[in-house]
Amino acid sequence: MFTFKLNFSNMEKSLHEKTKRKIFLALILWLITGWWIGGHRLYLKEDLWWLYLLLFVVSIAGMGLGPGSFTLIALIIFWLYDGFRLTKALFR
Repeated sequence: MFTFKLNFSNMEKSLHEKTKRKIFLALILWLITGWWIGGHRLYLKEDLWWLYLLLFVVSIAGMGLGPGSFTLIALIIFWLYDGFRLTKALFR
């Protein structure tokens, strides 16, 4: 009788490594493009990628008026939150 054994451990390791590489690339994109366009969210196909661009444009446009500084602070807080979230996912 013919029998075979499936070995899922290698497949799981491979999938885990691909996920780690994807998150590592997203972390690099977060450092380079994360604070003004949200490139890491575009790469990971997440929602709210446009929020970075909106906050960046509003903060630059409103810098002379006063509200720009508040949106810039919100942008920095949002950017730091995403950095911690990506780092946590990378070391899981």
